[in-house]
Amino acid sequence: MGNSSIWTFLLAIVGAVLVIYLSYVFSKYMAKGMNKLGSAKYIDVIDRMILGQDKSLAIIQIGEKYYLISMTNSNISMMKEILPEDLMEINNLEEKISTSKSIKGFRDLLKENIYKEK
Repeated sequence: MGNSSIWTFLLAIVGAVLVIYLSYVFSKYMAKGMNKLGSAKYIDVIDRMILGQDKSLAIIQIGEKYYLISMTNSNISMMKEILPEDLMEINNLEEKISTSKSIKGFRDLLKENIYKEK
């Protein structure tokens, strides 16, 4: 009884390890396949903003053109074509805001007001 139960236990451990290893290998294989299906050669998602549970906006690039699209569970609509110059203006404005010393974030204002009270 002792020798047979040890072999049964070892066989169960080896079987469990084998099942876990095969699950890992299979999931890695499936992930590689999904990445190939989800990528596109000529379409890029530049930015995406989630507005609600099933609503979002996205800026996509197709070739040299940019589009603002809206997405829901049941519909995808092109709202507007965006000129590349408009995107550059937005990027320049974001850089100015992030590098500006005069515009302080909430964290900085909170720290200043906490230290003033002490």
